[in-house]
Amino acid sequence: KQWYQRRVRADPVSVVRQLQEDFPGDVFTGDPHVNFLFRFPATTNFSEHPLYKNGTLIIQDKASCLPAVALSPPPGSMVLDACSAPGNKTLHLAALMKGSGQVLAVERDRKRFNRLKGSVHRHGADKIITPVCSDFLKIDP
Repeated sequence: KQWYQRRVRADPVSVVRQLQEDFPGDVFTGDPHVNFLFRFPATTNFSEHPLYKNGTLIIQDKASCLPAVALSPPPGSMVLDACSAPGNKTLHLAALMKGSGQVLAVERDRKRFNRLKGSVHRHGADKIITPVCSDFLKIDP
């Protein structure tokens, strides 16, 4: 089984309804520990699905969701993400904050930083996430 994290970009009920229509043979369940985390058979292919392409669905395993859930920043928080790329945990933090607050996403590797920046933009999180290409140990917050 694989885990897929849905961000707060869309109504979860309509997302579930669309997925059930588009993948009628696949059974998925919600996770009892992480809201909006769904489990699908490993054979489910989201690569061309519109919800994946537009950033509503993010493929992420459950273990990668746990740091953001453990922190559970409320809306309006300021969060510093020290090693941000590729950005899935960073986007999860922004979703938990309901788009209100600020996430400073630091990544020192230029190639990984560019991937992070693209992911933030593709998922429409530019207003809450500020990507910074720098060594976390050298920044002055």
